[in-house]
Amino acid sequence: MKPIDDHDSIAVWMQQLAVDPSLRPLEDPDLLWMKAQLSDRQAAVQRTLKPLVWCDTISRGLVVFAACWLALNLANIIVVPAFGIANPTLHSLMISLVIAAAAFVSYPILNGE
Repeated sequence: MKPIDDHDSIAVWMQQLAVDPSLRPLEDPDLLWMKAQLSDRQAAVQRTLKPLVWCDTISRGLVVFAACWLALNLANIIVVPAFGIANPTLHSLMISLVIAAAAFVSYPILNGE
């Protein structure tokens, strides 16, 4: 067991702590609860959007690849004499670029930016 004077020193310290002006008041519990709820919602949104972030990153990489490929092979893509029309590769490339552009436009909308 502790001596009585230890209890007295603890009591004195607690009294000094109670009147210490350097301590700031505690925040409102309702405000703390609202902050916690907001933090939980933001974390849930980030978890939900994680697949969209990956898709956005992959589609941006594919667009860069498609643009480089288009720039390197532009002379061969314009017209194929056997078909007499535009190359089907050009059509598929254009369609993929349109899909990627739709992904680029929809990501900020879904992300709420």
